[in-house]
Amino acid sequence: MYYRGLQVTDGKLAHREVVCYAESRDGVKWRRPESELAEFDGS
Repeated sequence: MYYRGLQVTDGKLAHREVVCYAESRDGVKWRRPESELAEFDGS
């Protein structure tokens, strides 16, 4: 599943939307795998 999220830095909303990804075999238990695609702002 792809979904939108918001970036939070030091407990404050950074007003940046991010795209997130999670996987599930049953639609109940989800995991967010490490993608290692690109680094952005140190993350």
